[in-house]
Amino acid sequence: MNLTRTASAALRTIVFTAWSLAMTVVGLWLIWGKPLDLPMLRPVFLSLGVMSVAGGQVLFMFMVADRLFPRASPRVVGMLEICCLSAFLAGATSFIWIYSAGG
Repeated sequence: MNLTRTASAALRTIVFTAWSLAMTVVGLWLIWGKPLDLPMLRPVFLSLGVMSVAGGQVLFMFMVADRLFPRASPRVVGMLEICCLSAFLAGATSFIWIYSAGG
């Protein structure tokens, strides 16, 4: 039973780390990559990029870091998670505002 639980935790850590890394890389590509060649869609790509980077960080903090370091300072962890979650919500809000305004 213990070996199954350890293997499950390791697999979960690997999957969520890869997922958060993919979200962060896609977000950085949207911020600094090729989509900026389309000047009309630049604000949309920037807001989606910020949202993707912050979402990747939030995913990693919630699903990996909290489980690997359960004794971390709740104040520090809480502040970092709130900051990244705020950045995600700001990116989502700006995307919705830009998209509803027509571009």
